[in-house]
Amino acid sequence: MPELFVIQLAIAFNIAIALFCFYLAWRICLVKRALATVAVVLTVWERNTHWALNPVIRPELILRGQQATASLRERYALLELQIQRLQKVLAVALMGLRLLQRGRWRRRSPRIR
Repeated sequence: MPELFVIQLAIAFNIAIALFCFYLAWRICLVKRALATVAVVLTVWERNTHWALNPVIRPELILRGQQATASLRERYALLELQIQRLQKVLAVALMGLRLLQRGRWRRRSPRIR
């Protein structure tokens, strides 16, 4: 009878070990798939980056970007200058309106002597 118990215990341990190993194999397979996907994404990213940034292959892209940035900076500087001029004109116009309103208020108010 004790031999049967030992055999059953050994079989139970073997089944438990086998199930654990199947679980590990399944998890390793999932990790392998995830790593394969990451590898593909990184390869595509590296290819695109190499194509876009390699000065031997695509110097015109870099130059075009630099020219566009310089152009935007010039336009921004001009817009800032225009905004400053517009602020000065509006300040003068507001001052004129205030002076006109003061003049009208003084004319309408009756003088008491």
